Amino acid sequence: MNNCFVETSRLLLRRLEEADFPAYAAYAVDDEMSRMMGRAFLHTETDIRQNFDWLKDKEPRCYGIVEKANEQLIGNLNIVALPASLAALPQLQGKRGQTLSFCIRRESQRKGYAAEAIRAVIAELFDDEHFDFVQCGCYSFNTPSRMLQERLGFQFLANLCVPTPQGEAQTIEHILWNPRRTPMSDLNAYFKSVIDQDTASVVLCDLNHTIVYMNPAAIRNYAKHGGAALIGRSLLHCHNASSNSRIQEVVDWFAASPEHNIIYTYHNEKQNKDVYMVALRDADSTLIGYYEKHEFRSPETMERYAF
Repeated sequence: MNNCFVETSRLLLRRLEEADFPAYAAYAVDDEMSRMMGRAFLHTETDIRQNFDWLKDKEPRCYGIVEKANEQLIGNLNIVALPASLAALPQLQGKRGQTLSFCIRRESQRKGYAAEAIRAVIAELFDDEHFDFVQCGCYSFNTPSRMLQERLGFQFLANLCVPTPQGEAQTIEHILWNPRRTPMSDLNAYFKSVIDQDTASVVLCDLNHTIVYMNPAAIRNYAKHGGAALIGRSLLHCHNASSNSRIQEVVDWFAASPEHNIIYTYHNEKQNKDVYMVALRDADSTLIGYYEKHEFRSPETMERYAF
């Protein structure tokens, strides 16, 4: 079928066809569905026909949700541009995304069809069309839709107050980020956890040699020197003049080129570890600090998979 957008085990998502009108009319007349979608009630065939023709002919990315077993239209899903009020949010600047809206007829609800269709569309938008995010929302009174979006991994983005034919209503707007294009700010907790769980000491310093972070291992290992109290103090106070001169020499070397990022400093025989200084850089490769990296060379003594 050349107008098929995506296909799942039970569903086809394709462009609406004239033959879909009777099935569409059967669920479009549902007042509760219209209220959940924020549209005027469709009580006459003329109203339904105008709405159907608009979706079929004027909405370039409106897809009918068709149950493959009986080739019956059971709902529709729209992919549209982000509303201006959401597109203006600071966290979305420079990002590409699309907004989803959907409906499923009453007799086909609670069967997982909506989740199945949305997952397939998200995969298409993320994997093939390379969007940064998908946005979806619902009215605050539409608890089933809100819970569905949360189960699919959508996170809260904003609340909006919007006019509807039934009066002003509040929406709950959600966002799902493409995991392959996740904003760096959303990964900070992961990066910190990697360092926090490291069994080797990690001490991060800025270019003034101020200690800005110590992981738990460093706090334990340097407890006799002050532990966590060292944060905010100068690393140079922990070393002699000769060592401080070497540290500055390495930092100057880091600053000389964005390709200067790691240097071997010494081997600790007692602990059988090699020690390095490593440059820390921002997204533009500008030097922002440094840390000391410890690589232990002794074989692990822990039992494998010792739960």
